[in-house]
Amino acid sequence: MDGRRSRRGSSAIEFAFCAAALLGTVFAVLDWGWVFYRRTQLLDVTNAAISEASTLVQTGTPTPANAAIADIEANLAALGIDVSALTVTATNVGSSPAEVLNVQVSLPFEPLIGLWPTPETLNAEVSMYLERQD
Repeated sequence: MDGRRSRRGSSAIEFAFCAAALLGTVFAVLDWGWVFYRRTQLLDVTNAAISEASTLVQTGTPTPANAAIADIEANLAALGIDVSALTVTATNVGSSPAEVLNVQVSLPFEPLIGLWPTPETLNAEVSMYLERQD
């Protein structure tokens, strides 16, 4: 009986260690899954905006750069992302016939749980040739 009594609390201690490790792993997976999900949303919105903007006439209103910025802001807001701290820059690089629209997006990241280190900002950069180089 003495041998059994001395091991009585060991199961509870082992469970506590295993549960802590398991919960830590689950929280890390949730936080990093949220990072990848938000980054994928940012890249998808940026790709869609630049694809549409690259078909616009450069001398038209809005310009391809301004159209891309407006489209990114509107689509991210539609996803429920706060765009007040969003930084979007769109520039034309090069000259005709090889002019490229370059869009850079930076979004502050808020972790889901916050127990593990995650990036403070998510960034996306997409470049695409302008189709109508008038």
